[in-house]
Amino acid sequence: LEQRLNEHAPDGSLRILGELTPGEQIDAFREASIVVGAHGSGLANLVWCRPKTQVVELLQVDEWVPMFSRLSSVAGLDHVSVVSSNDLAKDPAEFNRLMDVVIQRRQGSKASV
Repeated sequence: LEQRLNEHAPDGSLRILGELTPGEQIDAFREASIVVGAHGSGLANLVWCRPKTQVVELLQVDEWVPMFSRLSSVAGLDHVSVVSSNDLAKDPAEFNRLMDVVIQRRQGSKASV
């Protein structure tokens, strides 16, 4: 998954939250133009994002809770939830397919998940 995300962050701007201090996480979210993350506590850092930051929340069907889409709405972020019946960390092909759809949507093309 990290390899695929690096394709869209060739300048080395990809940041892995687990490798950052809390202060570095705040800075990373403040500086981000796009955030891609699995549904979980790390996305609470969305409060530090600038308005219009693009957010791609990855979740499994049984995890969907609208808290981060609501937070994004209040903060003026551009949020999309990518819901899969598979564990995306264990299914790179599904992750790649879903990321292609997200990228196409961001570029204004029509695609379906």
